[in-house]
Amino acid sequence: MEKEIYRDCQRNHACCLGGYAIDGCTQFIPFNNSKTHCKACDCPRNYHRKVLCRDLEQSPNGKSFRSLREAKRMARQQQSCGGVNMKQRKSKFSMGQREAMRELGEGLGWSMRNKDRQEEIN
Repeated sequence: MEKEIYRDCQRNHACCLGGYAIDGCTQFIPFNNSKTHCKACDCPRNYHRKVLCRDLEQSPNGKSFRSLREAKRMARQQQSCGGVNMKQRKSKFSMGQREAMRELGEGLGWSMRNKDRQEEIN
């Protein structure tokens, strides 16, 4: 079960001056009668950074965790098993793009570090 926690205030008080200044409120504290305004900085709740936290009291299989070490181990297992291992794709350039980049580099005075790699690129 995920629950929302509101952290530091992100309201920019110097926006109209073209600057950036926050008030230093570090956590949303609701008023007694209103749950939408912060008691510390009097800003609406939507100015505060929202963090979603999973409840660590229950494990995915329904049993309670015995220790923080077990909770961390379970989280690592879910990360490693749950998602597909995505590799970043390598950019593939056409010959025209390679020539344009080479001409640009030569115009700027750049040179290839490894001359033997030039055969690999062609």
